[in-house]
Amino acid sequence: MGNCCAYTQIPSDAQPEEKALSSAQAELRFHLHTAEHVAAVIASNSTDNVVSAGQMATIGTALDLNLVDIDTIDSRLFKFYKNFKAKGGTFDARKLTILGVLLAKGSFKAKVELYFRCTSAKSDSVGDLEVKSMFDALVNIAAVHLLSYSADSPGLTRAQVDDYRERLQAGKAAIVSRLMTTFMSTVRTVDRERFLQQAQFHSAFAKCLLSPARLRTEILTEAANIQKSSALKEALPSLSPGLSKP
Repeated sequence: MGNCCAYTQIPSDAQPEEKALSSAQAELRFHLHTAEHVAAVIASNSTDNVVSAGQMATIGTALDLNLVDIDTIDSRLFKFYKNFKAKGGTFDARKLTILGVLLAKGSFKAKVELYFRCTSAKSDSVGDLEVKSMFDALVNIAAVHLLSYSADSPGLTRAQVDDYRERLQAGKAAIVSRLMTTFMSTVRTVDRERFLQQAQFHSAFAKCLLSPARLRTEILTEAANIQKSSALKEALPSLSPGLSKP
């Protein structure tokens, strides 16, 4: 499990759009750092999970992020980071951390541990609702926000992005459900050690959390499974007409 840049981790079975998406995501510049460093910088420049505009500028300088026109209404960066804003023009530190961890370089274990920290900053044991909230945010970042940011980038038309996002939409709820089953099993609360153990035990699947491309590939797999299941249910009555008789 090396420290290769997450944005370059494109699965062999990924969609053709992923190469262009990878280049667009690299413009944000989180990939230049380790996930641990990104999380530490955000943590040291936030208060009670809130990042002020001034703190955001400090984070941008410390990490050399691309924030050049983040305050320009209707710019790509303004629209993108609007998804990470809290009340009063501040930013949600936890969502920013999830974004940074997803895009940064780092080992599987390091990233999983950081995702766990993003569920709660106050406890070593967290409930299923907190875990689901984190996974919901992670999936939305990968399948919605990063795609919207990449629209009209070189190699991608807005129509392509919209089509890709629509295909991903069908698998979003299913991937969150699968992640919950993977990391929580049948329990209602989980601690850090158990969370890491579950990740390692199910690593073949859980490594989708290493990069947006991997996660989107798994989301499409879930969407395809739903479509197959639906088609099978529709076909069953005609294949077995006797089953429908009273």
